[in-house]
Amino acid sequence: MRITIYHDESELSLAALRTGVNLAARLGQPLTIMTARPGTVPIEQQPDYGEDLERADWEDLPPGLKLLSQALEEIEAMGLVEPVDKITPQEEPSGERDFFVQTIAGHAVRFTVYFGDPFDAIQSEIYSQDESDYSLLVIADPGKKGIHRMFTSNLAHRACLDLMTSVLAVKGEHLDESVFLCADGSDSARRAYPVLNWMLPALPGPFKVIGVTLTQAEEVMKETCEECAKRARAWLAAEDKDTEILIREGEDPAQIIMDEAGDDAIIVVGASMRSDLSKRLLGGVSISLLENGKATVLLAKALPGDEMTWGE
Repeated sequence: MRITIYHDESELSLAALRTGVNLAARLGQPLTIMTARPGTVPIEQQPDYGEDLERADWEDLPPGLKLLSQALEEIEAMGLVEPVDKITPQEEPSGERDFFVQTIAGHAVRFTVYFGDPFDAIQSEIYSQDESDYSLLVIADPGKKGIHRMFTSNLAHRACLDLMTSVLAVKGEHLDESVFLCADGSDSARRAYPVLNWMLPALPGPFKVIGVTLTQAEEVMKETCEECAKRARAWLAAEDKDTEILIREGEDPAQIIMDEAGDDAIIVVGASMRSDLSKRLLGGVSISLLENGKATVLLAKALPGDEMTWGE
C-alpha cells in the first residue's frame, strides 16, 4: 500500500506530514508527498526540468517546489533521510514537477507539485496509481468548514466523501496515542479491519474496541455489537495489542465515541456505502467524527472482498 501525503502551508499540515512520514517509515512503505498550486504552470516561473538545484538555491524556488523543499528539510530533521545537497525536478507529461529522495532505510520518497484545483490534484494522484497499489491518503483536517457538507471547503472531508481510498484525517500528532476501533457488527465497521491490520505494526496503542448501539435498538443488534467487539479484541490480542472493550448505548453514537476518545487519539471507523446524496444530506457517524471531533480519524474504505470474516 502506498502512502500519499497532501501538504500545504498550514501549521496543521506539518502534523499531517510528520504523521504520514513516520507511518511510512515504520511500515517500510513507498511515500508520495504532494501539493497543489492554483492556476497553471506558466503562472509561476519554473526552473528548467532536469536541472540540479543546489540547497543554497531552494529559498528562491517557486512556491510549490519551495514548500516541498521545506518538507524535505523537515524529514531530514526527523532523521529519516540523510541531508541532500541538491534536488533535480523532472517535468511529467501532465505538467506536474517531481523529484525523488531515498530514506535511510532505502525507500523512495516522491515529491510532486500539481497545478490547478487541490481536490482535482489529489484525485488525479490517487487514481493515477496502479490499481494493485492501494493508497492511504494522509491529510490535515481542520474540522468543519463551510455552511454544510454539501459545500465544504475542507479537502479532507471532500476526500472522505468523494474518493474511493482510505483517508487518515489528521487533527494532531496522534500516531502514538490511544486507538479506538469502532466495532458494532455493521458492514461499514467490518471495512475498517483490513486497513487497520496493515497499520498495526506502526501503532503502539493502547487499543480500545468501542461498540455503540442506539438505546432503542433491538436486543439482537446489541448482542451482535458485543460479539463483534469481543472478536475484535481477540484479534488484537493475537497481534500482541493491549485492548479494552467499551460497550455503550445512547441516542448519538458519534458523540459517545468522541467523549470516550477525547482529543488525543486515533478513531478507526469503516466508511458507509450509502449514496453520495445521503451522506451529504444526512451525514453519519464517520462524518460527525470528522466535522466535530478533535481526534484523528482513519476512515477505512477497504473493498468488500478484503473484509475480515474472523475465521467464519
